[in-house]
Amino acid sequence: MAISRFDQYTFKITCQRGHVSEETIGRFEGIDTAICSRCGAVTDLRDEPYGTTIRELRELATVLDKQARERGEIIEHFD
Repeated sequence: MAISRFDQYTFKITCQRGHVSEETIGRFEGIDTAICSRCGAVTDLRDEPYGTTIRELRELATVLDKQARERGEIIEHFD
């Protein structure tokens, strides 16, 4: 069994007040904003630099998960 790339690839989000958190791309499927766990500030994930980075990581994760399935691997996603 292999862990989905969506649960492995991470990126850093910096809120408006400078707090940094590292999140997996799988956590933000269908979500356009991130809320800082330290101060509650809202970050729009569609804006740069996040929009392009998330889109590229999601495309890469999709391709790599598909290739793993084609090799017969079972892909596990974390909730």
